[in-house]
Amino acid sequence: MVRILFMIRYGPWKIAHERLRKWTADGTWDRVLEHVIVKGVARTGSKTSRSTGNASDAPGEG
Repeated sequence: MVRILFMIRYGPWKIAHERLRKWTADGTWDRVLEHVIVKGVARTGSKTSRSTGNASDAPGEG
């Protein structure tokens, strides 16, 4: 099922792999990730909040 959904969205795996390799080699993937990171920081502010997974993070606790 996952393969079918992947192929519907991205095409055959070989083409998706070739695109990833090309974008990695020419720096496109780095620019995309940088853009996503910058947008994420802008949306959340300069300090990002991350859960530590402690029980004190649970709703109604602490």
